[in-house]
Amino acid sequence: MTLRSKLFRAVIAGTLCTTLLPVLALGQTSVSGAHMEKTSLALARVPFLNSASLAADDGALGETALAAVASPMVQPIVTPVVKDKEITVSPRTVRVWQALTVSQHSAAVFDAWSTRKALTSGNGYERNPLLRPFAQSATIYPATQAVPFALDFLSYRMLRSKHPLLRRTWWLPQAISIAGSTWCGSRNLHVANLQR
Repeated sequence: MTLRSKLFRAVIAGTLCTTLLPVLALGQTSVSGAHMEKTSLALARVPFLNSASLAADDGALGETALAAVASPMVQPIVTPVVKDKEITVSPRTVRVWQALTVSQHSAAVFDAWSTRKALTSGNGYERNPLLRPFAQSATIYPATQAVPFALDFLSYRMLRSKHPLLRRTWWLPQAISIAGSTWCGSRNLHVANLQR
């Protein structure tokens, strides 16, 4: 066996020991000494990695190969799993959210009722093209509840958001909806009470 082939076998043995063994051990959180011995024995049985045959061929090269095979195995780095900080919401804030939810749905019902009153008086018409098909019947009441339900969900998600700005302004969507429905309802009542 030539010196070049012995050197090549030693380099391959060292490369496998430093790259393959840590990859095999990555699935484990810790590698025991018994596991390392079993792995070393398994590698020693592979013919081209057998450091004993290398040592028998040439003393200096065999010691290099033996040092490469018997080098301490690199321990895998286990990164700890860091859980996100859970957002806690105070009971008072939950009660405020519930009060805004009830107010928002009540304002939407008021808007629907005043719209029906304005339409039956003959003085008004529905300007919203999405609600126009429902305006002539009682289906306007559940139809006007779609936006408040969506805004309830949005404000609930903002209340528990990880972003501080969203956590501080969670009440804005519901407050804007309450203001809009109340304004539209009062405007509808004004239109319904107009004298011709």
